[in-house]
Amino acid sequence: SRNTEIKVTIKDLLKVFIEETKPHQLYFWLAVFGSAVRAFGYVLLPVYIKKIFDVFLLQESKEILIPVVFKLFALALTIRIIGWIHSNILFFSLSKLESKVMPALKRRAFEYVTRHSHEFFSNTFVGSLVSKINKFAKSYELFIDRFIIDVVSTFIQVGSIIYIVGQTSYIFSLIILCTACVFIFVNIVFSRIKKPSDIHANEVESKVTGYLADSIANNNTVSLFAAHDFENENFRKETKDQEIALWKKWSIGSLLDGLQGLVIIVGDFAVLYYAIVLWEQNMITIGTIVMFQLFMSGLTIKLWDFTRVIRQLYEAYADVYEMMHIFKTPHEFIDQPHAKKYIVQKGTISFDHVNFAYNAQGNNILNEFTLDIQAGEKIALIGSSGAGKSTYVKLLLRLYDPQSGSIKIDGVNIQDMTLDSLHLAIAVVSQDPILFHRTLMENIRYGKRDATDEEVYEAARRAHADEFIRKFPQGYDTFVGERGVKLSGGERQRVAIARALLKNAPILILDEATSALDSESERLIQDAFATLMQGRTSIVIAHRLSTIRHMDRIVVIEEGAIVEEGTHEALLKKKKGIYAKLWNMQAGGFLKEN
Repeated sequence: SRNTEIKVTIKDLLKVFIEETKPHQLYFWLAVFGSAVRAFGYVLLPVYIKKIFDVFLLQESKEILIPVVFKLFALALTIRIIGWIHSNILFFSLSKLESKVMPALKRRAFEYVTRHSHEFFSNTFVGSLVSKINKFAKSYELFIDRFIIDVVSTFIQVGSIIYIVGQTSYIFSLIILCTACVFIFVNIVFSRIKKPSDIHANEVESKVTGYLADSIANNNTVSLFAAHDFENENFRKETKDQEIALWKKWSIGSLLDGLQGLVIIVGDFAVLYYAIVLWEQNMITIGTIVMFQLFMSGLTIKLWDFTRVIRQLYEAYADVYEMMHIFKTPHEFIDQPHAKKYIVQKGTISFDHVNFAYNAQGNNILNEFTLDIQAGEKIALIGSSGAGKSTYVKLLLRLYDPQSGSIKIDGVNIQDMTLDSLHLAIAVVSQDPILFHRTLMENIRYGKRDATDEEVYEAARRAHADEFIRKFPQGYDTFVGERGVKLSGGERQRVAIARALLKNAPILILDEATSALDSESERLIQDAFATLMQGRTSIVIAHRLSTIRHMDRIVVIEEGAIVEEGTHEALLKKKKGIYAKLWNMQAGGFLKEN
């Protein structure tokens, strides 16, 4: 598939991080400066401690030595205070940088992900996507912290220590340099070996998160089907895969720790042994040995931190690998280079010999489909399940593109319009409207974001939603719950209709829009629809044929082609026609489905 061919490298990640850091690079460089000065302070402190020890060992009276000791003490304290000041500069700058960049990364991910197609979201767990976006932003904090706090300071400290000890003996410099190089080399090699297991562990975690979110979101269905044991067993299998992935990831890390510990032991005792040899030959002082041991202790901690950093950076890369993969996956439907914003005035619609299949190897859902709808005309599309009615709507909304043929609105090919201008021209009320977990006011106002409160109230009144909204203690400020679960099906439908009324688009699509309503609600809303459809091009998909009797034209679709069309009365006169047969199969206004 196209996605499996996409390659993601660490350069891709760095490019994104650098782009988002540039607007705030002042804080980045302040943090680097603070880290560098702090690192120099850590190196200089043992030098003055060495001098203090050397003074202690001098054969002089305390009256002479104490002023010297206190002078050295004051210098050491000054260095420590300077280091403390720059530590604060470092962490203040990092906090400021990360507080700006991490939300920017979330915005970047959100803006890109939400532009993916209907098909993309149909094939992706929502919970998994949320997890990927959060880990993507969080990885920046780890990456920048480790780079500035550890990588920068490690190179400064190691370089400075090698220079200082080299003044006494180049052998010390070689031992320290070899220890550092072997330590880092082993870490890089093992981190590269471990990277595939890190990526796999994160993929498994995303899968577990997605399964968890899916099961919890559908907990009511689980209960109604008495499927708790079934879901528990499936989740146990998913987490078992995670257990294996984590064990593999962490066991490689444990082996690496063991090898690195051995390198440190060899380097530490090599320095100590050579220092004793030089001391025996009166070539160095006790203070110098103390300084070397302080250097080695500090260097050991720093190297451990640094190698942990390398592993964490690889793990951070693994954390964002999936998100970067999404970033590198082109949007399935984008504005054509020549596409323009187009304000639809009339609302004429033309399907000209359209052929479409969801799968390139599958059978066509629409076959040479041709249908012209005049401005302001009210059309009903009916047919058995799978006939192509909903596909017609999806193609009109450009959720998919046809394999051949053209679709035009007001004579303009919809591929020549920007997607936003196309969608602004069409209001949709679907069979199962999804609401945001926001207030009723916000959900209705989504149809027209700058609408006044009074406009929202008016739309709700016309959709007969105002009467039930006013009964809530918080009224229009009532939160509807995730996906609108706090409302009944009929209430959700009326809120969606109010939203469509407020949008006031020239083209209206009602996809089973009254299927969830009781008879009384349907009577009220049919009246609202009659007003709403006046002067608008309206397309109604319905199984309840009683709701479409007064349409200007009824189009019967079977196997992706139009087999009948005409008014209700004209189609009933065709005694053997499909529409007449469907009408006679009605029971209480509903279509009996096999």
